[in-house]
Amino acid sequence: MKLTKYQFQALVNANNNRGKKFPIIGTLLKSWKTYIIISLVICCYSWWAWGLGQTELSIASLGFLLGILVRDIIWLRLQSRMWPLNNAITDWNEVEKLINENQT
Repeated sequence: MKLTKYQFQALVNANNNRGKKFPIIGTLLKSWKTYIIISLVICCYSWWAWGLGQTELSIASLGFLLGILVRDIIWLRLQSRMWPLNNAITDWNEVEKLINENQT
Protein backbone atom coordinates (compact mmCIF):
# COMPACT_ATOMS: atom_id res chain seq x y z
CA MET A 1 0.00 0.00 0.00
CA LYS A 2 1.37 3.40 -1.00
CA LEU A 3 1.15 5.88 1.88
CA THR A 4 1.07 9.64 1.67
CA LYS A 5 3.83 11.59 3.41
CA TYR A 6 1.40 12.47 6.23
CA GLN A 7 0.24 8.87 6.68
CA PHE A 8 3.81 7.59 6.70
CA GLN A 9 4.88 10.14 9.34
CA ALA A 10 1.82 9.32 11.48
CA LEU A 11 2.71 5.61 11.41
CA VAL A 12 6.35 6.30 12.25
CA ASN A 13 5.32 8.54 15.17
CA ALA A 14 2.83 5.97 16.46
CA ASN A 15 5.40 3.18 16.18
CA ASN A 16 8.01 5.26 18.03
CA ASN A 17 5.53 6.00 20.83
CA ARG A 18 4.34 2.41 21.13
CA GLY A 19 4.26 1.33 24.77
CA LYS A 20 4.93 4.87 25.99
CA LYS A 21 2.67 7.51 27.46
CA PHE A 22 1.00 9.70 24.82
CA PRO A 23 3.20 12.82 24.30
CA ILE A 24 0.76 15.74 24.67
CA ILE A 25 3.40 18.47 25.01
CA GLY A 26 5.63 16.88 22.36
CA THR A 27 2.72 16.78 19.94
CA LEU A 28 1.98 20.46 20.54
CA LEU A 29 5.64 21.37 20.06
CA LYS A 30 5.74 19.59 16.68
CA SER A 31 3.20 22.17 15.44
CA TRP A 32 5.05 25.22 16.75
CA LYS A 33 5.29 26.88 13.32
CA THR A 34 1.54 26.70 12.84
CA TYR A 35 0.91 28.15 16.29
CA ILE A 36 3.35 30.99 15.61
CA ILE A 37 1.64 31.90 12.33
CA ILE A 38 -1.85 31.77 13.83
CA SER A 39 -0.70 33.80 16.83
CA LEU A 40 0.95 36.45 14.66
CA VAL A 41 -2.12 36.85 12.45
CA ILE A 42 -4.54 37.09 15.37
CA CYS A 43 -2.27 39.40 17.41
CA CYS A 44 -1.80 41.73 14.42
CA TYR A 45 -5.56 41.82 13.91
CA SER A 46 -6.07 42.49 17.63
CA TRP A 47 -3.52 45.32 17.55
CA TRP A 48 -5.20 46.80 14.45
CA ALA A 49 -8.64 46.61 16.07
CA TRP A 50 -7.26 48.19 19.26
CA GLY A 51 -5.82 51.05 17.18
CA LEU A 52 -9.23 51.70 15.64
CA GLY A 53 -10.75 51.94 19.10
CA GLN A 54 -12.48 48.56 18.84
CA THR A 55 -11.43 47.39 22.30
CA GLU A 56 -14.07 44.66 22.54
CA LEU A 57 -13.14 43.23 19.15
CA SER A 58 -9.46 43.31 20.06
CA ILE A 59 -10.01 41.43 23.32
CA ALA A 60 -12.41 39.00 21.63
CA SER A 61 -9.79 38.12 18.99
CA LEU A 62 -7.25 37.35 21.72
CA GLY A 63 -9.91 35.18 23.39
CA PHE A 64 -10.29 33.40 20.05
CA LEU A 65 -6.56 32.65 20.10
CA LEU A 66 -6.79 31.31 23.63
CA GLY A 67 -9.76 29.19 22.56
CA ILE A 68 -7.69 27.63 19.75
CA LEU A 69 -4.97 26.62 22.20
CA VAL A 70 -7.43 25.26 24.77
CA ARG A 71 -9.29 23.30 22.07
CA ASP A 72 -6.08 21.63 20.90
CA ILE A 73 -4.99 20.77 24.44
CA ILE A 74 -8.41 19.25 25.22
CA TRP A 75 -8.33 17.23 22.00
CA LEU A 76 -4.84 15.91 22.78
CA ARG A 77 -5.88 15.00 26.33
CA LEU A 78 -8.76 12.96 24.86
CA GLN A 79 -6.33 11.31 22.45
CA SER A 80 -4.07 10.43 25.38
CA ARG A 81 -6.98 8.70 27.12
CA MET A 82 -7.61 6.58 24.01
CA TRP A 83 -3.92 5.84 23.44
CA PRO A 84 -3.78 2.69 25.62
CA LEU A 85 -6.74 1.22 23.70
CA ASN A 86 -5.25 2.14 20.32
CA ASN A 87 -1.94 0.70 21.45
CA ALA A 88 -3.61 -2.58 22.42
CA ILE A 89 -5.68 -3.11 19.27
CA THR A 90 -3.13 -1.97 16.66
CA ASP A 91 -1.40 -4.67 14.66
CA TRP A 92 2.15 -3.36 15.14
CA ASN A 93 3.60 -5.98 12.79
CA GLU A 94 1.42 -4.54 10.01
CA VAL A 95 2.51 -1.01 10.95
CA GLU A 96 6.18 -1.98 10.72
CA LYS A 97 5.53 -3.72 7.40
CA LEU A 98 3.89 -0.57 5.96
CA ILE A 99 6.74 1.60 7.22
CA ASN A 100 9.36 -0.68 5.64
CA GLU A 101 7.46 -0.77 2.33
CA ASN A 102 7.21 3.01 2.12
CA GLN A 103 10.68 4.09 3.22
CA THR A 104 12.51 6.06 0.55
